[in-house]
Amino acid sequence: MEFTILHQTTYRYPGKIHESYSIVRLRPRSDSSQYCTKYELNVAPRARIFSYSDRFGNDVQHFAVLPDHDVLSIIARSSVITVRSPNPEVPTPVTKEQLATDPNVRWLYDELHESQYVVFGPQLKAFAAEVGDPGRDDLVSWYLHAGTSIKQKFTYDADATSVQTTIDDSIRARAGVCQDLALSPCENSCPLHMNIPRFLQLYKEGRLEEAFESVIMDNPLPASTGRVCQHPCDDRCRRQTLDEAVNMREVHRVIADSVLLSDRFDEMVGRIVA
Repeated sequence: MEFTILHQTTYRYPGKIHESYSIVRLRPRSDSSQYCTKYELNVAPRARIFSYSDRFGNDVQHFAVLPDHDVLSIIARSSVITVRSPNPEVPTPVTKEQLATDPNVRWLYDELHESQYVVFGPQLKAFAAEVGDPGRDDLVSWYLHAGTSIKQKFTYDADATSVQTTIDDSIRARAGVCQDLALSPCENSCPLHMNIPRFLQLYKEGRLEEAFESVIMDNPLPASTGRVCQHPCDDRCRRQTLDEAVNMREVHRVIADSVLLSDRFDEMVGRIVA
């Protein structure tokens, strides 16, 4: 089966800006189940587009628009051929005990705790009861079941939700867009969708080099964006419920400057590229 995919994002700014930096992951992957036969990325105002492969094998494009502009348009067109496998791979079961002892669970802090937009209240508990109890022996099967249940019960509606929609409002509407709810609020509002919780946690633990690696996984120009980014992530920082938002732009600038100016930078780059 062949699909043609059109993705369009338009940013409209309240005034003229310059030196905007963007990273996009819009090219469909090619693997044993699908093949991307065509991909075009158009940007207005025009900009020179660069590409690289991230550590997960995704084809990533990045570009900078230097002249003054108040609108940025990004349009991606792709053609994909899919092949249904006669013997689909069966996911390996995962138990609750395995999940609880997985060291990577700490990176899911935002997904496992309440926020001003996601409250573990009666509406969410009632919806969880609709989906059913996951049990203890095979969480993978339950997640597949939960995904199917949400697909059946919710309608895709780009106007029904935004990054400020609460989980209760989404459940009442039974409609929305998944990316408005799937990421942590700061990560969702970041134009690059940087994994902000991850690099903040690493920086907090004093693991500077790992924090730097985390930053450049999503942003190859951290020293530059750390100076010019408008940091909309601050507006949705959960720290505001305690005192004030974390200045995430400043944190990732400090991380980048500390590593770029160190005598270990060349060694780190060699290791990351390898």
